[in-house]
Amino acid sequence: LIAVDMGHLKIVELFFKYKEKRHIDLNDPCCKTGYTALHIVCKNDQSGPCIGMQCNSLYDEDVDNSIPMLELFLNNVEEKKINLFEKDREDGLTPFELAISCGQVKIFNVLLEYFEKKGTKVTDHGMNPLIAACKRTEEEDAGWHEKHTKTESERTEIVKLLLQYSKDKGIDLFVKDKLGRSALHHACASGSIKIFDLLIENGLTGINDQDMEGRTPLHHASQNGHLSVVEHICNLLQDKNPSD
Repeated sequence: LIAVDMGHLKIVELFFKYKEKRHIDLNDPCCKTGYTALHIVCKNDQSGPCIGMQCNSLYDEDVDNSIPMLELFLNNVEEKKINLFEKDREDGLTPFELAISCGQVKIFNVLLEYFEKKGTKVTDHGMNPLIAACKRTEEEDAGWHEKHTKTESERTEIVKLLLQYSKDKGIDLFVKDKLGRSALHHACASGSIKIFDLLIENGLTGINDQDMEGRTPLHHASQNGHLSVVEHICNLLQDKNPSD
């Protein structure tokens, strides 16, 4: 995990080479985050180590081995028994969903191309990519909102790609989570107003839908202090009901 987090491709290749001989589990998760090595590759956090290791990363030298590292994992899925769909402990995201959540467009495209070749749909294995693009992750550090806002343009680009994928493949991506929340609920909870508009423009209705706790997207925006989203929703509702 440390070698992957630090971007040491050559060292990771050695782990693959000696997996059987040294009884190395390439799916073994971090005890702190529940991230597998593949999660770390897909998160590609170049702001620093993402498993809490206090050491210098190759990322400090602007070296990004994320794509060749990802290809190393994908090229060895069957032989090395790599679990592509393991969910992390913190947010229940697969590596693919984590890449989406972090706005990793290049990694998203590589994985999408791989899924295409393997006949895997982006909704298989309980994945919900649209929600992953706007879900408010529960990271403890105070910089969550800044990180989420910083990746909004990349996450919006991914949503556009997903919506086109949905149209091309005839696959419904407007699926609610186990709490009855749609991507609209999550976009409002995280303040992802551009994604909210994209979802509405592409036919996701249910602006007044309640989740299992009886809360609408407007409630989620208000609860999380997203005034601009609250005003935006109120304007949309007013346009629909001009006499109210």
